[in-house]
Amino acid sequence: MQIIIRTRKTQPGPIIGHYTVDGEPIPQSRPRFGNGHVYSDQHQEKQGVQIQLVHQHAGYQLFTGALKLDVTFFMPVRYKQRLKEGIATYHKVKPDLDNLIKFLLDCCNTILFKDDNQISIIFARKIYSALPRTEFTITKIGEHDETETV
Repeated sequence: MQIIIRTRKTQPGPIIGHYTVDGEPIPQSRPRFGNGHVYSDQHQEKQGVQIQLVHQHAGYQLFTGALKLDVTFFMPVRYKQRLKEGIATYHKVKPDLDNLIKFLLDCCNTILFKDDNQISIIFARKIYSALPRTEFTITKIGEHDETETV
């Protein structure tokens, strides 16, 4: 009699994954130049996000194929904003949505998927919240799932 033990590491790659990154959403910063080198000053911030993602995705293989990203950035409510306009639903000031997405995708590289070029569809929004965080869903797209005519 043969006994087969399966660990979480042998589970197939996921079809859909839900993730939450606690803390204020962080935008991608511009590259810095110094002493003839280009560098990023966001190494510590990226490590913090990556640690959260590693724990949430632990034991699963990387997403493969074309992917869809649906992300909501819950931005903190500032005191002045509450006084001026009440708590607005949509966040319409800096940071830019595209920079928030870039930072998130950079953090996900090699943890959730091989490369962010696998993302074919993105739905994104940023809204005010008393509890700042980033929530997102990654869904594997089948060949016949998402079709659009151009």
